[in-house]
Amino acid sequence: MKKNNYSRYFRFLKNDTVIDEISTNDFKPFKAKPPKTPSYSLIIKDPLYYGFLNRARAMEMAKAGALEYMDTLIDKGRSGIEALLKYRDDHYEDLNENLTYANIEAIKNQNIPS
Repeated sequence: MKKNNYSRYFRFLKNDTVIDEISTNDFKPFKAKPPKTPSYSLIIKDPLYYGFLNRARAMEMAKAGALEYMDTLIDKGRSGIEALLKYRDDHYEDLNENLTYANIEAIKNQNIPS
């Protein structure tokens, strides 16, 4: 079986938990998924996407970003509680099943590059 000669990286939107696998030179079109809750603001310092070379690191950083975002919503107090509940509801499966530390460690312990 012929092995494809292409590299890939993994990225996610800021404050999102869905990790996309991007091939860099296999010349297949990528269909970007729009964010679930579009926000219309200018990017000042932070990038819109975060990219990593391996899946485990991307999963760790997506989880950390989600937890940080939830902390900012908690800090808003009563005004942020509705947004926090909606965020938790929208990202429930990723936060409680896909991005658990057990899944991240399982991917890290695999000998094949992910």
